[in-house]
Amino acid sequence: MFGNRLESTPDPAGSALPQNSTVRPGSQTAPDYLFAAPAGMTWESGWGGAAFGFSRSDGPTRVQDGIASGYADTPQGAGLAAYDALGRALAAPEGVWQRVVTQRYVGGGLALLERLTRSRASTPNAAKYVVVPDGFRVLPGYRPDFAVVQIAVRAKDGWSYSTWPMAWVDGDWKVRVPDDPGQLWDSVHLDSLTGFGAWK
Repeated sequence: MFGNRLESTPDPAGSALPQNSTVRPGSQTAPDYLFAAPAGMTWESGWGGAAFGFSRSDGPTRVQDGIASGYADTPQGAGLAAYDALGRALAAPEGVWQRVVTQRYVGGGLALLERLTRSRASTPNAAKYVVVPDGFRVLPGYRPDFAVVQIAVRAKDGWSYSTWPMAWVDGDWKVRVPDDPGQLWDSVHLDSLTGFGAWK
């Protein structure tokens, strides 16, 4: 996994960590507020070796029936929830990934399910591509009920990032699916990770 350590857990869905909100990254006025790493980050090896992120400051607080939830209403909570929703939709077994989409995504409907079905069918070992990202950031304009998360991963000749809009719905962060769900898979090339935080 590009040299990143993954912890093994008895449950391939992962195990949530004890939470302490007092160790969350600095105040909203801190220059790194939108990309600082959550405290106590651990990456666990899930289904097929997929990397699932857990923190001790910003969630998730629980994993039930294969679905992680209970993310903090912070930029870090939004970032963790975004990548977890993607990873589980690609790596979870049949019957579970569909519930992930139902519970962790808002909008998209049949078009999103069809897009994910195609992705899983065309890449049978999709879980191995759910690696520890090299960078996270939340764009300026963050609000307690809306965040735009960008997640960078290693790519040929540098990195690439994808953009994930997140909405705070029913007390948790969920992916706000655009009208064209395919936009979630659009990626942009990067020559450096300036402005991104390493959540490792």
